[in-house]
Amino acid sequence: MQKEYKGTSRTVATKALIIEEFKRRLRDNTTSLNNNFQNIINASKVNNDDKAHYNPAGRMTEFATTRAEMLARAALIIRACDELHKLTTDIKEFMMLHDVEHRSRNIQQQERIAAEDFRQQIQKHSELRTDLVSNLALGLRFLLVQHLSIIEMVSQIPSWNAKPTYFEDRKEKILPVKDRRNVLITSALPYVNNVPHLGNIIGCVLSGDVFARYSRQRGHQTLYICGTDEYGTATETKALQEGLTPKQVCDKYHAIHKEIYEWFNIHFDSFGRTSTPEQTEICQEIFFKLQKNGFTSVASIDQLHCETCNKFLADRYVNGICPHCGFTDARGDQCDDCGKLYNAVELKSPKCHICKNEPKVKQSEHVFLALDKLQPEVAEYIEKQLALPHHRWSTNAIAIAKGWIKGGLEKRCITRDLEWGVPVPLEELKKKVFYVWYDAPIGYISITKTLLGDEWTQWWKNPENVELYQFIGKDNVAFHAVMFPCTQIGTRDNFTIVNNLCATEYLNYEDKKFSKSRGTGVFGDAAKGTGIDADVWRFYLLYMRPESQDTSFSWDDFSLKVNSELLANLGNFVNRALTFIANNYGGVIQEMQLQEADIELLKGVEVDLKEWDQLMDEVKLKDAVKTVLNLSRRGNQYMQSNAPWALLKGSDEEKKRAGTVISIAANVAYTLALILHPIMPKISEHIREQCGAEKLPLFTPEVVCYLKVGHKIGKPQPLFVKIEKATIDELKARFAGAESDQKKEAKSKKPNKGIQCF
Repeated sequence: MQKEYKGTSRTVATKALIIEEFKRRLRDNTTSLNNNFQNIINASKVNNDDKAHYNPAGRMTEFATTRAEMLARAALIIRACDELHKLTTDIKEFMMLHDVEHRSRNIQQQERIAAEDFRQQIQKHSELRTDLVSNLALGLRFLLVQHLSIIEMVSQIPSWNAKPTYFEDRKEKILPVKDRRNVLITSALPYVNNVPHLGNIIGCVLSGDVFARYSRQRGHQTLYICGTDEYGTATETKALQEGLTPKQVCDKYHAIHKEIYEWFNIHFDSFGRTSTPEQTEICQEIFFKLQKNGFTSVASIDQLHCETCNKFLADRYVNGICPHCGFTDARGDQCDDCGKLYNAVELKSPKCHICKNEPKVKQSEHVFLALDKLQPEVAEYIEKQLALPHHRWSTNAIAIAKGWIKGGLEKRCITRDLEWGVPVPLEELKKKVFYVWYDAPIGYISITKTLLGDEWTQWWKNPENVELYQFIGKDNVAFHAVMFPCTQIGTRDNFTIVNNLCATEYLNYEDKKFSKSRGTGVFGDAAKGTGIDADVWRFYLLYMRPESQDTSFSWDDFSLKVNSELLANLGNFVNRALTFIANNYGGVIQEMQLQEADIELLKGVEVDLKEWDQLMDEVKLKDAVKTVLNLSRRGNQYMQSNAPWALLKGSDEEKKRAGTVISIAANVAYTLALILHPIMPKISEHIREQCGAEKLPLFTPEVVCYLKVGHKIGKPQPLFVKIEKATIDELKARFAGAESDQKKEAKSKKPNKGIQCF
């Protein structure tokens, strides 16, 4: 509960309102002082001439009138002085209540300057009747300077002396908390059949990790869920290629995915898998509820059947020409080029993926989900979410979801003729399994159950108290915006349904498409062998995050951004600030007597913090990264303008000023560690350690003096080194071929030392 403060006739409930009230009182009373003081000075110039005492009509002379007015104005001045003394008491009480340090020496210094300035003014205007007003004016000037100094500290940077709040230790079970913001975050489950590339990483898991770290940093109860999508044709075909069982393929590649994400400093609360008993249980339970509520049906459909292999060809078991865009290597359920969905029988010139023969069309019975019956409800739900003023649906997610609704939903087949998957719990269809896009989104729920047991419902059946953010690529929008919500709605259970759908466009590689199956681009395991630190990869992927349009990874641009933004800007500022303190002050933070330039800097820092906070909250991660860089540029400019190295060679006052400047700069560096935490967590830790801080506080969009007077910093070290052109040329050549070539070359070369973090 916010403490209340009674400094005026009415109760003011917030710091901001209190400060505004202080300003009003100061403004009103100083205006009264100035106006009346000026009138008294002007009146003191009136000539006291005996001939002017009375006019012919016997009225009072001008002098007598002026004398009376001066007395009245003097009374008003005394009243204003009394009000200002009361204001002084109220401000001191406020400062004690809110632990605001009173910089007495700074105020005394300003008082001395003000007094000397006033005496000089008196000497310039000796014709004034200073005997009437000089003592009063001098006292008032001192009083005004004192008030203005305090108000500057309290109103312009009220948070400077605030006490930070630190992260709580996360409990073994992360469950929603009443009267707290509860944020459930999922990342699209990556297919287990291959190694993720940079496009996969930024599209889902990295974006989700950044937002989850930010959410925790804001003090929200946060659960981040992901895992490998292990059922379906992709796994079966991979098993055939590698001579393994589907289970062995899943075990192998789940471990590879987990290792890659850990290397990229991606922290899940649970990174699970879908080939679990929990997945089977929940998938079948949801199916039975859909069946009970009349949203499923069984019907015969035409399917491609390979006579040579003696099996129906589902999804990736068949390739052909896309019926929509003409792409010549489209798979059996969705085109990798245009993203359209279709049935395998619609492919032109289909070929069996196993034997390369042309399949025949045969009929097979399957289960259908009645999306058409559920359309009104899912459409209403989507519209309600989009009508909220602060929804976080990306533009492409909105367009794709509305496009599907506008085009009209139809019954959709949710089963396949496969062996590896969740079995359909019907006797007549016991040899069939559920289709991956019915099964996969349920994986978010089953992974949560594996983590939390029966308490999974506190997250997934609690829409009143839980916000669900889902991070996906644009090719998965239809399944998360329409199909999965339809499945949830159709159960008539009180499921937590997506509130915010954050979809990226595609990240290409040097103007070509990444492809796990074709080996184009940098893959996660190969990225580890480059010698480039994971946080540097994170930085550039977020800097280039394809939020509104497809973007392309470029090695030349990569080196440019690393050298100019990380090395010359961010790393340069942090290192020069901390090194200066270490070399000149024994690593000890000095007393900070704020001047106008400092307040201007801190106001600018607060603007950047508020902007960063808003951008992160809106999931505009790309712009949030650029705001961090703007803040470090601001710090560099502040140091350059105030030149503490020059001040250190001057007078005692200038030396004190140097201590103020560099100590403020160190606090800005620590603030950078705070907002870098979601983006570059290891670099954030390095800065925190170099600042000598034990742990990071929760984020607040206000400027705070985290490193107090007398604090001892750690040992400064460079955060980055330059990446040379020769290194980039070598990396271009290494990653120009197929994925298999990349792996061979990565094994034959020692890790590249071109860019490191310390």
